[in-house]
Amino acid sequence: MGINSAKQDAKRLKRDHQEAGHHEDELINEARRTALNDWLSQRKQDGRAAAAQRHLDKQALQQLQRKKK
Repeated sequence: MGINSAKQDAKRLKRDHQEAGHHEDELINEARRTALNDWLSQRKQDGRAAAAQRHLDKQALQQLQRKKK
């Protein structure tokens, strides 16, 4: 194996490692985006559930106040 061939193999190996790293970075970023979107969706859903519970509590309180009168 000549020197030029060894250099080409080294360059090819380096390029392959870089491409693998970029692909891995894309997968990590995709996982982060997915996790963030899931968290935001859960937060919205929790907010809606809390608002619905407050509404129900307010209705129950109003009914109790009407019964007292």
